[in-house]
Amino acid sequence: MTAATSTTGVVVSIGQGDGASTTPALDTFDAIAEITSCQSPSETRDQTEVTNFDSTAKEFIANLKDGGEAQFDMNFVPGDTGQTSVRSAFDSGQLRNFRIVFTDAAATTLDFKALVLAKPVASGGIGDALSSSMTVKVTGSVTWS
Repeated sequence: MTAATSTTGVVVSIGQGDGASTTPALDTFDAIAEITSCQSPSETRDQTEVTNFDSTAKEFIANLKDGGEAQFDMNFVPGDTGQTSVRSAFDSGQLRNFRIVFTDAAATTLDFKALVLAKPVASGGIGDALSSSMTVKVTGSVTWS
């Protein structure tokens, strides 16, 4: 039997406080309504080449991590507190805390600080539900718990 985790019930939230001065543990979060697709942050690590005359092949050491970006698609709900907070964070350029809670038995949680790079605006055609998407850039570390 598989141990895979369903996306049904995953909660993506934005913190109410200023991410520059408020830790995720002390922030109050608003769920972002009607998320339809979630791509959590994809962390990478820089490397520094340290090859020298004694090396027999190129050598590298680990350097700083980059939290990457996260992208979320959603049904557009203009009055939703979470979606409104995302648009406000984009307009102000304010760093905010984000939280993703997965549906596994342990309720695995990702906490990270991010800037909103793409403001969620409504789009859709005749007969479609209005949808939107947002992209955030992680600053600092992503914490898994």
